[in-house]
Amino acid sequence: MAVETALDRVKRILELIPYLHGRSEKISELASDFEVPAEIITRDLEIAFMSGMPGYTPDLLIEVALESDLASVQEPQSLDLPPSMEVGQIVVLFLGIKTLLSFIDSPDPSREVAEKLLRRIDTILKDDQVTAVEMEVSEKEKVILRSIHREESLLFDYLPLTGVRASSRLVRPIEIYWRSGQPLLRAYDIEAKGVRNFFLTRMSEIRSDQSFEDVDRHLSSNPEEPMLIQAVLSRDAHWWTKRYAAFITEIDLDSEEGSISLTMEYWDEIWLVRTLASISDLVLSVRGILELDAKIREYLEIAV
Repeated sequence: MAVETALDRVKRILELIPYLHGRSEKISELASDFEVPAEIITRDLEIAFMSGMPGYTPDLLIEVALESDLASVQEPQSLDLPPSMEVGQIVVLFLGIKTLLSFIDSPDPSREVAEKLLRRIDTILKDDQVTAVEMEVSEKEKVILRSIHREESLLFDYLPLTGVRASSRLVRPIEIYWRSGQPLLRAYDIEAKGVRNFFLTRMSEIRSDQSFEDVDRHLSSNPEEPMLIQAVLSRDAHWWTKRYAAFITEIDLDSEEGSISLTMEYWDEIWLVRTLASISDLVLSVRGILELDAKIREYLEIAV
């Protein structure tokens, strides 16, 4: 009898998920169809559940139901279609294609395809519904960053992956970061007594709670009021101004010059540099922060 390899098992698991999608089958019949013992089928489904959805991360799980001798797969996003993209993922794709275009010469036929895709994505980013989602994320990000700066705890409702019922969370925010095109909050969960990661899109009713009791805050040298910069951007950065609208206090579009002038507030210089680095080629001038170009170059070198 031939020894089964890890590749054989992966292949069978990848066949099992769409085979069971949206219906129930007896494990004994599955074992017969795939010509392996029933215990192996059960173990395969357990592995699929713990591995996460392909193309995502292990915290986004495939819903596998095992009841007595029956097995089924209930996946909220259809396995017959490509996964729907979050707005942040669309923005990442947009930036990636723009970067790719800078390496493709004009006569290259692939450039025309990339430019066509870029125009289509730009249309999606200008959609009112997308703008509303971006504004919501931007407002959440603003509240969280302000709380990090002021060293305040955060209280919010968090909707789990199952989407059944939100639970109240009290945390000490550490940082906001991006993973797979989605913004997440890394924070110390006071009830769980450990560091946890939270998707901003699943957070609601975010408000500041009591200040940290065990942190030296140095308020005299770290004012609570935000700092301001004045920037002039290329009009191609219009999508970016929507993404960070909650931080922009004044904005003016000069149609003749083809530029956008704005005033933006921020609490953390590292965050500001990271934010502007995503559109470094569209920044025409900035007042209010010293040696921005050098800081962006340094950040990009570290990121790479």
